[in-house]
Amino acid sequence: METFLITKPSDAIRARQRVREMARTLGFGLVDQTKIAFTVSEFALKLISRADQCRMNLDYAGKEEGKTGIEVRLYEQYQSREIVDSDWAAQLVDDLDVNRNCSDETFITFRKWRTPTLAHESIMSSPVFAAGEEQ
Repeated sequence: METFLITKPSDAIRARQRVREMARTLGFGLVDQTKIAFTVSEFALKLISRADQCRMNLDYAGKEEGKTGIEVRLYEQYQSREIVDSDWAAQLVDDLDVNRNCSDETFITFRKWRTPTLAHESIMSSPVFAAGEEQ
């Protein structure tokens, strides 16, 4: 697990770059890498616009069915009853949870699961015939 203290936009960019690198390492496609990186930087920027700082934990996630993914946790403390807008992120990630506790702390957790590509399996399992050999 990696932890980032985010106090300015350049910190959010650094976290965004790191999560993109993690996603690439796990085998996420370019579109999913972009969705994860965008979600990280947007939430970080939203939180530091409300409070002076936020913390972010990045970690690899595993699931019982053999799925792998990335888990991101962000948290900040700010004296406001407003909850962070997260509707936009629900379309970009797989699991999203936004909570606020009685101590005015906001906790955002999201996960993105890598879906295995089965295209190579279907190609390998279908027989290959030369011209004129089709059955």
